[in-house]
Amino acid sequence: MARSTVFHYKGRSITHAQNLEPLSLPIKAGLGWHYYLTRRYDEAINEYRQTLDMEQNFYLARFLLAMAYVQVSMYDAALVEYQRANELVGGSPPMLAGMGYVYAKLGQVERAQQVLSELHQLAQQRYVSPYYIAVIYTALGDRAQAFAWLVGSNAPAPINPKAWSGPRSIRCSIACAPNRSSQTSCGASG
Repeated sequence: MARSTVFHYKGRSITHAQNLEPLSLPIKAGLGWHYYLTRRYDEAINEYRQTLDMEQNFYLARFLLAMAYVQVSMYDAALVEYQRANELVGGSPPMLAGMGYVYAKLGQVERAQQVLSELHQLAQQRYVSPYYIAVIYTALGDRAQAFAWLVGSNAPAPINPKAWSGPRSIRCSIACAPNRSSQTSCGASG
């Protein structure tokens, strides 16, 4: 199925869902996400604003609105929304990464570096995706650091090493369950 056909179909489905549940915040945000993914940023912004008119503390709509603002280079508005979303969720890495990215785009290098420092400190306590750090380095123009983080040479190890192997190990344990006594196709021994 062609990509545009999939988006058209999904848009119809989410519109139908919105007709059935016009007051559903996740459905309204989902329609905005559909517009965002199809690069209809003005429509996405409109949908997120309408969602926030219904519930101003819906952090997901604030976060997605900020992302849409970034796509149309409305960095000041994006920063406000990232900050509000961050206040609602209390220091989430995606929100911090968005803020750092926007600070860098606005030329506020010191503030972007402060956010990088905050993410580095947070990474000592819990897992922070290297992507979030790389995004800020990209906006700062430091492609070497961005690639280093994406490749993983500077990325700290996650606190829980199973964070990367969770889904694979679940699939493996399900596949291995009937025949635990022999070597299985997933590489685990019984």
